[in-house]
Amino acid sequence: MDATRFSMLPYRLKKTDLVAIVPEFVGEVFTASHRVRLPFETEPIGIGTALYARHEVSRAPAQRWLVRFTAEVLGEQVSPAQLPPPAAR
Repeated sequence: MDATRFSMLPYRLKKTDLVAIVPEFVGEVFTASHRVRLPFETEPIGIGTALYARHEVSRAPAQRWLVRFTAEVLGEQVSPAQLPPPAAR
């Protein structure tokens, strides 16, 4: 199942035998506020990081700043090959 929003997961999980992989903080919030729990002990899972955004020409100035800032932060954690090409300024 694909979930477009984390907020719907606890409701779906309570009614099924599905398991979801979510960021650690999201899991902590869900277990504190809903009747869901970690069904077994796990090791941290390394996942890829991706940045998705509108095309440069469709972004508002605030969106351009946010995408640029996020790409800079991610650039400190991933290889340059994993980042989108820099936008013309």
